[in-house]
Amino acid sequence: MFSKYSNLEIEKLDFKLLKYISNSNLLKYLMDDNEITLLVNLFKTEMMILSIPVFKEDKFHFRRLLLITEEEFGNSFLIYNEDLLVFEVFAKFVASKHRIRNVKEKVLSIGVNAYLDFVNYLKFRFEEIEGQVVNEKFVASNIINLMLYDTILQKASPNLEGIGMLIEETSKKLGEEDVDLANSLISLKVENVQIRGLVRGLSDLSDNISHSIDSINNYRLNIVMRTLTILTVCLAIPTLFAGLYGMNVPLPYQNYTWATFAIFGISIAIILGVLYVFKRRSYF
Repeated sequence: MFSKYSNLEIEKLDFKLLKYISNSNLLKYLMDDNEITLLVNLFKTEMMILSIPVFKEDKFHFRRLLLITEEEFGNSFLIYNEDLLVFEVFAKFVASKHRIRNVKEKVLSIGVNAYLDFVNYLKFRFEEIEGQVVNEKFVASNIINLMLYDTILQKASPNLEGIGMLIEETSKKLGEEDVDLANSLISLKVENVQIRGLVRGLSDLSDNISHSIDSINNYRLNIVMRTLTILTVCLAIPTLFAGLYGMNVPLPYQNYTWATFAIFGISIAIILGVLYVFKRRSYF
């Protein structure tokens, strides 16, 4: 028998869904985004737990998906998060549950396909950031998006490892009984390995883009500091004359009206000379 329950239904059930597991614990498994994918055996009950990336409201959320089998009675329960209903592959799975030859295989297939869509989307977004990396207008948004995508990549890695473990475990238990199932699980295993490679590649790409952004920001900072240094040197010259002629002591030419204009002229001539030297040395 195959049954499915939502989070809300789990909370409303008067009886415990499984003999050794409380409803609150099931709900915790569904809602805890930080727990990695794993396979646990509890007495005669087996729980297959997947974390699936779901794209919603312009960002990814990792949602829990449990397949629970009571081996003693041969019952299978699919426990899911409501947000997964928006996921097309999962919706098709729920709609066709009575025609599924092997529930475990299909649930694993859902996980692998979800991560494939997830990685392809991230690949597109990383390439978009890479194309805008030298555009000053997008620097701030690129840094924020890069941090966000890198975070969800780090969360995806252990989940993919866990799905690989689940495929191995399922293959050992069921693969010998059904050749077609064994071949299907091998195919899923290969796909999962490829997705893990893509995730590692995207992680390396994220590091490269981050280094590029840092280098560009450092270059821009150097330009700003160089400009400020040139302005400081140029302003220091009239400041020197102002300081000298601001002293409350007798000074040369203080009684001549043309002295002020002479000082201005000398200051401007020295500033132009400094700028000429900086220009010859390609400082700007």
